[in-house]
Amino acid sequence: MASKLMVAGIAVVVLGGFLFVLFSLLFPTIGASLYPFYVTTGSQDRNNSIISHRESEIALVEGIPRTPIPIMGVQIKASFYLDSNIDWECNVSLIHEVDGDTTDIPSTTKFYSGDGEDPVLATIFTSLSAGYSSQVFNIIVRIENNGASTINLVASRVDISYTLLAQILPLIIGIVGLILTIVGFITTRGPKVPKAKPAPGGGEPTLQWGGGAAKQPKMAIKSTAAPKKTKKVVKKATPAAGAQQACKFCGKPVPASAFFCPHCYGKLR
Repeated sequence: MASKLMVAGIAVVVLGGFLFVLFSLLFPTIGASLYPFYVTTGSQDRNNSIISHRESEIALVEGIPRTPIPIMGVQIKASFYLDSNIDWECNVSLIHEVDGDTTDIPSTTKFYSGDGEDPVLATIFTSLSAGYSSQVFNIIVRIENNGASTINLVASRVDISYTLLAQILPLIIGIVGLILTIVGFITTRGPKVPKAKPAPGGGEPTLQWGGGAAKQPKMAIKSTAAPKKTKKVVKKATPAAGAQQACKFCGKPVPASAFFCPHCYGKLR
C-alpha cells in the first residue's frame, strides 16, 4: 500500500508536469498570456515594405513587462512572414530597446531568401539576461534587403517566457516530487522481519538439564558436570556393655539383667 509521502510526491510531480505543459505548450498554442509566467502578442497582420538594398527597423512588440524578480531573465521567440513578387534575400536581426536606447541582441542575425511564390516564415530564438529584462522594453526587427525586389513583412508574433517561473520552477517542483515519491516508496517497503519458526510438535522449545528420567527434546541443554554419587553408610551395631543373653522369643542379644527384650518386647522373666 502506498504511503502518504509517496502519494504526496506523485501529486507534486503531476503539478510540476502540469505547469510545464501549461506554460511551454498550451499557452503558446492558444496564444494566451499570464504574467509573470508567459506573455505573447499573438498573430498580428502587418503591411511593412523594405525597399531594395535598404534596411528597415520595425517594432515587433512594445511595452514588454519587466521581470518581477531581478535575477530572472526571459526567453524570446520572434516569428514573422516575409514575402515578395520575385526572388528575394535579406538579413534579419533583433534589437532590444529601453527608453529610446537600442542594443543589438547578439547571435540573432539570420539570412532568409524566397522565390516570390509563397511567404517564408522566419523564426528567431533568443534570451535576455536580467540586466536587459529588469525594465519595460521593446523588441525591434531589423531587415536588410539585399535583393533587387521589395520585401514585405506581412505578419508577426512574439512570445516571451519568463525563465524562472515558467520553466525552472516547474522543473524544481517535478524534481522535489520525484524525490518524495522515491523516499515514500523506500519507506513503504522497508526491511522484512523473518517470522519465528514453530518448535517441532507444535510446542515451544524448552530448556532442560540432562539427567532426568523423561525423554529430552532435541533442544535440551545437557549439563557438562558429572552427576554426584551418594555413598550408603552402613552403621555397625556396637555390642552393649555387660553380659548378654539371647532372647527366647526373637533370638537377638539382650542384656542379661533385662526383664523385657528391647527388640520384640517379650517378657524374659
